[in-house]
Amino acid sequence: MSAYRFGAQTGGLARFRRRAIALPNLGHAARRSGSAVRAEQAYAAARDKLPSGGRASYGLGLVAFDQRGDYVAAARWFETYLREQPNGLLREEARALKGNVLRFRFPLHATRGARVPPVRAR
Repeated sequence: MSAYRFGAQTGGLARFRRRAIALPNLGHAARRSGSAVRAEQAYAAARDKLPSGGRASYGLGLVAFDQRGDYVAAARWFETYLREQPNGLLREEARALKGNVLRFRFPLHATRGARVPPVRAR
């Protein structure tokens, strides 16, 4: 395939990268406005287009935790972010939120003296 087909001669590749980088920002804006569906769509598109998904997996974890109440999915997304971005800017927040997810999923009063089962996908 020629470079012209991808638009590299006219700066198309640079425009594509700029648009792909903006996708997590769109997801963040949608999440903050309360639109979980649009946030998930933007974050999923970012994961498809960016290497290692950028911070999209972190955003998907926030949507699952805050708006969906799906603590298992949230823990999985935060773990994905930590695996894909071990030195990422949001690593401490992802670790803390993953701990919060486990507390919501397995409250202390319900697990006192009991072993907490591992988090499994549904």
